[in-house]
Amino acid sequence: MRASESTVGFRVELIPDVRVPMTDGVDLLGNLYLPTGPDAPATCPAILTLIPYQKDGRGGLGMLDGYHRHFAARGYAVLHLDIRGTGSSEGSIMRTLDGRERLDGHEAVEWMAVQPWCTGNVGIWGISYGGITSMAIAETAPPHLRAIVPIHAPTDNYESMIVHNDARLMFWPDPHWGAGMAASNLMPSLRSAEGDGWLRQWQERLAADPWIFDWYGDFPDPGHWERQRVDASRITTPSLVICGWQDAYPDSVHALWPLLNGPKRLLLGPWKHVMPEFSVREPVNTLSLIDRWWDRWLKDEANGVDTEPPVAIFVQGEERWRQESEWPPARTCEQALVLGADATLGEVAACGWNGYDYDARVGLGALPYDACTGPIPYPQDQSFDDLLSLTYTSEPLEAAMETTGVPRVRLVFTADAPLDKIALSAKLCDVGPAGHSFLVAFEHVSGKRAQEIESIDGKRAYAVEFDLRPTSYRFHTGQRVRLSIAGGNFPYLWPTPFRYSLELHCDSVTGSWLRLPVVPEQLPPLPEFEPGPIPVLTPGGRLRNADRYWIHREATSRTVSFEGRRENLVAVEPGSTLSVLQHFTMTVDADHPAHASTRTNVVWKLDRPTASVATRVTTVTTLADVHVQAEVDLDGMPFFRREWHKSHLPDRCADSVE
Repeated sequence: MRASESTVGFRVELIPDVRVPMTDGVDLLGNLYLPTGPDAPATCPAILTLIPYQKDGRGGLGMLDGYHRHFAARGYAVLHLDIRGTGSSEGSIMRTLDGRERLDGHEAVEWMAVQPWCTGNVGIWGISYGGITSMAIAETAPPHLRAIVPIHAPTDNYESMIVHNDARLMFWPDPHWGAGMAASNLMPSLRSAEGDGWLRQWQERLAADPWIFDWYGDFPDPGHWERQRVDASRITTPSLVICGWQDAYPDSVHALWPLLNGPKRLLLGPWKHVMPEFSVREPVNTLSLIDRWWDRWLKDEANGVDTEPPVAIFVQGEERWRQESEWPPARTCEQALVLGADATLGEVAACGWNGYDYDARVGLGALPYDACTGPIPYPQDQSFDDLLSLTYTSEPLEAAMETTGVPRVRLVFTADAPLDKIALSAKLCDVGPAGHSFLVAFEHVSGKRAQEIESIDGKRAYAVEFDLRPTSYRFHTGQRVRLSIAGGNFPYLWPTPFRYSLELHCDSVTGSWLRLPVVPEQLPPLPEFEPGPIPVLTPGGRLRNADRYWIHREATSRTVSFEGRRENLVAVEPGSTLSVLQHFTMTVDADHPAHASTRTNVVWKLDRPTASVATRVTTVTTLADVHVQAEVDLDGMPFFRREWHKSHLPDRCADSVE
């Protein structure tokens, strides 16, 4: 039992390894944070977090601990549970986002509600996986669930994280998440335990296949990814939804927002996949809103959070927050711009065709905007990508223009490759007077979504329409609007495994176009959104957290690579630390794109007086294959060795490989 001073409110007591029984006999274990002291309430509303990232490791004591303590200091009981089969919880490892998680969460909510320290009102919150579980549990409608706060969370992880718009993602699922979870799931409970029960439990887990196998080869079962989806229309629980323009999931949040059927609020800011308080750009105190959300629905305080404007957005370019009555704004007007064969973007287009030769290196220029590169600052010039793309640029704007909402693109083209083998990428950019290009919004789509249309100039022609990611951006007077079109987006997407060419058709009537959601001034203006100063949120277990990234370009070939190194050190308990090192490299040769690959080395070291553990995992992936090699030592001696290999893509995307 540990206690620490809080910066505000009550003292906080942390009770580790609280057991939460499931109806099938399995116990989930969690860390319970309770307000304490002579003035602390005897019973509190409760808040649940349910994730697989080790409550005593970098995802718990190393990250969310500061938030848990903040909530507890304000008079809430906070429970951070390890998902079944991970961390300290009992049970076998499930498959990725298994449907059992929402059932366990439902039972955990109801268990919390009847504990002597709980008033009976429960909320759920979390970032990413924790946001997904909060929505999935809310869909089951636990009787005592009163509110949720999903942050950076989609409703369909396969569509958002694995194969998006029928094109296979690279960076996020493989070296970033899949490789990291392969090592995490091979670790035992991080806290010291009596007896050998922990050892038997650990040995059972070592027999499980890595989660990354769930999106290579056959699925765990035919309906696995369909069952993990969340139907937002079934959520009636009051929901505070938070997401970033540069996160991986703003399009999913845009889609789920109108489906939610309970009281709701939406906060959209210029963040990547990080907690907004720790963003390198526009860090903001989201807790000021989250606290009021909990107080309203868990403490029944009439604080006005449910009667204020429901939407707050950060307008990039203008660099200010603005509240809205709805999303997207109802006053939006559409501005249509056509692509000209003379590389212009305007109301009238020069007719003709523009040729393009696919270069698999395109995408590196936009890395500062990638959701996985949290510490890299942005905006940054991404002209490198424009040089490897077809670009269409407007005249300098005579007046400022704000685009807020979802831009849409139509591309009319012909290609010398099978459409189901290629992907098309579109980037909306802001070009300054000096020619520097800054990313505003982007998206990609598989060529298989294109439809054949009537031939043009004797050429077999195709057309595809798709939305770009939601955004809010102000183009200033004198700036130019640019649309860049390419055949890939490395390392966000797996490169097409061969070189090919296409031609893009330009014409004012039948050619390619861009439609921008243009928003006029808000009249009368709504009250300002004022989140207030950021509180001190130091996780009690975090000792070190450092990320570094490099881009390498070979001088003797057209080979490029992106390298990253992430280090974490967490204090698990007195005399015990956990260190995590994840080092990855993604490589592509523009002359031989079929050789594109990722290689990730992950090392977890649990240093403690007895039963120290070292886990080393190497994951190598190509578009169609994954190879995992694992070595686990216990007290310095070999304990477990295994290699896994899996080939062939599942049916849903098998035809994307030549």
